[in-house]
Amino acid sequence: GGPPLLYFVMPYVAGETLRERLAAGALPPAESLRILQDVLDALAYAHQQGLVHRDIKPENIMLSGRHALVMDFGIARAATDAAEGQAGAGGTLTTMGLAVGTPTYMAPEQAVGQSQVDQRADIYAVGVLGYEMLAGSPPVSGVTPQAVLAAQVTQAPVPLAERCPGTPTPLATAVMRALDKDPDRRWPSSEAMLTELEQMSTPGTGLPSAARRSARWRTPVVALGGAAVLGAALLGVAALRGGPPAGVTAAQALALANSGSL
Repeated sequence: GGPPLLYFVMPYVAGETLRERLAAGALPPAESLRILQDVLDALAYAHQQGLVHRDIKPENIMLSGRHALVMDFGIARAATDAAEGQAGAGGTLTTMGLAVGTPTYMAPEQAVGQSQVDQRADIYAVGVLGYEMLAGSPPVSGVTPQAVLAAQVTQAPVPLAERCPGTPTPLATAVMRALDKDPDRRWPSSEAMLTELEQMSTPGTGLPSAARRSARWRTPVVALGGAAVLGAALLGVAALRGGPPAGVTAAQALALANSGSL
């Protein structure tokens, strides 16, 4: 027999993006909380595999029924590669000091093109996501992408407690912590933020969030587009918690996807 045939399978997802949902305005706290939990659960799995998504935004969150799915790992990067800087790899966008991602959702360290961007950049993007769902618009803005990037570094957002007084205090506090300009003062991990959100009761369900979340089967991660074969082949099975194929690490799968070998 010849070499093994590598292939991937992707589910069809019927629904809409979070951006489409937000077109009608801010979301209720209970719905925002549920979506944040699903996104953090997906990112926790990705981060455990050593991957940083780097482009969390409403366009990359698919809503299907009561489930939120993270998509598009097209600019995801293995955290180990980011830490090493890939200095001898011919110069990537990140290592050359250029910002990679979507300005409105980029952490300050990502906005200035730092080479060592870790999972806390994704946590910042989750904070922007949460703020936008609750307030109806992102915490920072600008007339040009450059102005938005500058605001990410220098502009302190209006606290949610002032912007949206009806937001439950624990939820507002959790989101604002994710938006701290200093990575060391954010949630140390997506799992830590998820654990905090799971302690909050969801109005109208009669169940704590954690019990409701663990009681349902779902697929928390789906990746589509570009070099996101890794997302479909590896992270797309996150709900089953089966992990990557035997002998293939997350970083190796990402490298294969980006090289077009898969």
